[in-house]
Amino acid sequence: MRLVADHRLSVDLDETSDVVTLPSGAFLVVSDTDARAAIVTPDGTTFVELEGLRAGESGLEAVTFDAARGLIVSYDEERREVLSHHYGGEHAAVAPLEGRRELRFGKRKNKGVEGLAMFGDKLLCANEDKPRGLYVVEPSADEGVEVELDPAATDACDDFSGLAHDPRRGTYLVVSDESARLVELSVEASASGTSARCRGVFDLVDEQGAPLERVEGVAVDLDGAWWVLLENEHVLVRLRGE
Repeated sequence: MRLVADHRLSVDLDETSDVVTLPSGAFLVVSDTDARAAIVTPDGTTFVELEGLRAGESGLEAVTFDAARGLIVSYDEERREVLSHHYGGEHAAVAPLEGRRELRFGKRKNKGVEGLAMFGDKLLCANEDKPRGLYVVEPSADEGVEVELDPAATDACDDFSGLAHDPRRGTYLVVSDESARLVELSVEASASGTSARCRGVFDLVDEQGAPLERVEGVAVDLDGAWWVLLENEHVLVRLRGE
């Protein structure tokens, strides 16, 4: 099956690296070189400074939103840290740093965590490669527990470049930059551990049918539509099934 681009929103931010949908319906996009996050709506882009980041080299590769605590939760791949920032709404100029903790995966920093999503009060992390996989991280933990992942997901994706929760469908979405694909997963916890079953594999193509390039994030809007973030084009792209 294919998912085709049918609408685009410009993102006025360099080196875009991940996206999450905020409770208001706006998209929050982070960069791996900018200490600001972009708040993107159909009306345009505004910015919020993420306190405590290094100007010019923020290192952020993944982001999610913890609605229960009102926190932007992101991952600094260079330092291998989870950062939590208090979000004061779309008119707040600064998001204060609430905390940071170490979180390491694999042996290569540039193949690290590329996607985050909330899994109850825990974090679900998508590691890009070496090893490519999903991990559940308990609150305040500095390491994760590997999810038993359906082989169909790794067969479809040469890497993992983004992760999002679809609250309407109760599933999780993983995207691959190298494969230009999206995989939908059912993730369930049991006494024996956490497992993820593949529910669908979708090729991601543009309006002319060519594979989408540099897919660096995925999000679900309030209407249930799926969107992906394209790093090179600085756009969010809404997808429709075909």
